[in-house]
Amino acid sequence: MDIVLYTTIFVLGTIIGSFLNVIINRYGKESIQGRSHCESCAHTLSPLELIPLLSFFFLRGRCVQCNAPVSFQYSFVELLTGDLFLLSFLKFGFSVEFVFSIIVWSLLIIIAVYDFKHTIIPDEIVFSFIFIAFIRIIFLYGIKGLFTGDGFLYVLSGILFFLPFFLLWWYSKGEWIGLGDGKLALGIGFFLGLQGGLSAIILSFWIGAIVSLVLLFFSRFLKGKNLLFKDREITGSGHEYDRTGEPASGARSYPARTSSFESDDSQSQNDLIRPEGSDDDLLLGAKVLTMKSEIPFGPFLIFGTALVFFFGVSVIDFSIFVS
Repeated sequence: MDIVLYTTIFVLGTIIGSFLNVIINRYGKESIQGRSHCESCAHTLSPLELIPLLSFFFLRGRCVQCNAPVSFQYSFVELLTGDLFLLSFLKFGFSVEFVFSIIVWSLLIIIAVYDFKHTIIPDEIVFSFIFIAFIRIIFLYGIKGLFTGDGFLYVLSGILFFLPFFLLWWYSKGEWIGLGDGKLALGIGFFLGLQGGLSAIILSFWIGAIVSLVLLFFSRFLKGKNLLFKDREITGSGHEYDRTGEPASGARSYPARTSSFESDDSQSQNDLIRPEGSDDDLLLGAKVLTMKSEIPFGPFLIFGTALVFFFGVSVIDFSIFVS
């Protein structure tokens, strides 16, 4: 019986994950209400081509109409959502906390994948995350709890985590870090509290530093290779292109900048393109990926949050200060 229940929860998660893919791919470009279609030939997908996880493997990762490769993102998001739904159920069972958890993690998956693809955190999604996390505080501690005790500590944590990111963004005029990271940290504070939120942020810095160093190390062997984006390259002008070299269908144009997320201050091409042979550059198509430019921090924050929330990973323990 447990296996059937767990499988049902997992399958539900993969179905929701399929919908999350639609939001990720269409956000800011087109309505999410239209039928799913191949991004290469616009072939409308049949129900058999929309079965989460299974369709990708049955079709060998290719469109039945034009044989174009299907991005691995679809299966990855479906599998990840199924796993997080199952972990949420194992942690909370059928409860209101389970509902809060699957909503929060659905939003965080959208943020993480969208940020990874476009290096920007969508305001509507991150504000929804902040709102749900805040409502959860009220559910757990009541309205009065917002001003006293543990509930107040959760609220205060969000504000405290937001401030450093905001100050870095304000001081650098968006060149060092995007404000989207600060909004995400605000929600993480509301969601995890002081000790859990601080652990998540510290973990995200550690993991981000390791990944960045690995990417920068391998960049000298993979110059000109597109490591992070399989289906397109991004030029210094900030335009997306498909494999033919033509502007990608429905692609958005982003201002050229070294800020990871939301700065509107455009910079010259010389700030983005360095001569080949520079040892600390990782080229993304024609664009340079550097430690302080286009490695998005949001996914690392979310990964750290998952480690703390689901597995109780902690790198700091405030209980040692309590007698």
